[in-house]
Amino acid sequence: MGLDITLLRKSFDAVKPVAGDAAAFFYETLWTDYPGVRPLFSGTAMDGQKKALIDSLGKIVEWVDQPERLVPYLKKMGARHVAY
Repeated sequence: MGLDITLLRKSFDAVKPVAGDAAAFFYETLWTDYPGVRPLFSGTAMDGQKKALIDSLGKIVEWVDQPERLVPYLKKMGARHVAY
């Protein structure tokens, strides 16, 4: 069974109206399950971070079937995050 891109996009569209809550849930779960990573966000404006998470996920969902766009985007993201 392969990736159902249509279902992925419909699922992401369903999350969009509660994107802020979904991002907040993600970070609370991250910090609960991996408390050692919380200091990485100590100087971070979390409203902007939550928006960046949702925006990044949106691009990934949009480009999931366009590897020529997705792969460079993910490589740049990885390069930025390696410094953290």
